[in-house]
Amino acid sequence: MKKWFWIIFILILAGIGIFLYQTTPEKYTIEDSLPSIEAVMEDRLEQPIDIREQVKSGDRWFVLFETDKTLGMGEFVQGKNGKYAVEVIGHGSKPVRQSIIETSEGLYLLVAGKNKQQVARIDAKIEHLNYDIKLDPEAPYFLTLTPINGTQRAEATSLSFYDQNGKELELKY
Repeated sequence: MKKWFWIIFILILAGIGIFLYQTTPEKYTIEDSLPSIEAVMEDRLEQPIDIREQVKSGDRWFVLFETDKTLGMGEFVQGKNGKYAVEVIGHGSKPVRQSIIETSEGLYLLVAGKNKQQVARIDAKIEHLNYDIKLDPEAPYFLTLTPINGTQRAEATSLSFYDQNGKELELKY
């Protein structure tokens, strides 16, 4: 009986050890500061960047940046130790980026971009629901997180962009 107790006890300890090893905060090494986030992105991209907008939501930190005249996004996730790890970093020629993301605070539609055409409002459709996103038309960049209802989609069904007079703008996303 004692022998089985010790075997089960050791197996449980080994299981806990393996679990802790797999979820160890080693990958969460980025300090909770914008300069640290910027340094990591520059290191990964091997070029300097200019951070244009950033927003935190729950356990996520989103950063809109520009490099070599292209727009990019960085997404970082916070670990139990309070530090961050890279989730995604990328850049390209799209003037507007959008995706549906989940943070520890809920589900959001992320829309970010360069505001060359002075967008004042975005009408986002996700399945059968509409979301109205207000922007500062004078701001050169935007990065918004809009709370949404549950969906399995990775992106909005459609986005429509409007200036401050309500005129629809042609923007690719």
